[in-house]
Amino acid sequence: MGALQEDPGPALAVQEVTAHLADAVGVLFAAERTSRDQGAVEGTSRAREQLSACLAKLQDVRVPDRIGSTVTQAVARALSTLHDAAERRERAAAREARLSDPPTAGRAVKVEVTFLGETNFYVGFSGDLSDGGLFVATYELLPVGSNLTVEVTLPDEHRVVASGRVAWVREEGESTPGMGVHLEPLPETDMKSIRSFMRKREPIFWME
Repeated sequence: MGALQEDPGPALAVQEVTAHLADAVGVLFAAERTSRDQGAVEGTSRAREQLSACLAKLQDVRVPDRIGSTVTQAVARALSTLHDAAERRERAAAREARLSDPPTAGRAVKVEVTFLGETNFYVGFSGDLSDGGLFVATYELLPVGSNLTVEVTLPDEHRVVASGRVAWVREEGESTPGMGVHLEPLPETDMKSIRSFMRKREPIFWME
């Protein structure tokens, strides 16, 4: 707002931008003071809406390039910060929900295994899938020991449906987060397709 006041340009347009900024600041202060998680979430969401409206309105405001660039960059940084905060809150909520579930809760997970994606098969010392399984890249981790059904689509469009158990997890901050799922014995038709894929893409090595 200080930058806009240096050379405000069309008064009405600047007033609209300033109003959006003031509203965003106001709801953020209110969210900071609230003790309710829902209030903070709603405040952050409303602030993001107002800042997005600011960016749109700035396209119509005729101000010197230096000032317009300063304001646009400041609003963009604020939006990025709020976006990151919202993602952290969502991951924390997912983690809390995961921890509250019983370890034996059955889940169904659908994944696609590609030649470049993070999800991939993993093996142990033997180098065989029998002592490994499937690494599922995800932020929604299940507790070790959880039973689940995995539906895997391979590059050749072969679909594998298998029962499995979460053998290990890799938390956020430890490279790509995800969980290692030990698969129950698979039919030979499924293994043939998986072995063909593993010849084209090296599996992950993981020692439990």
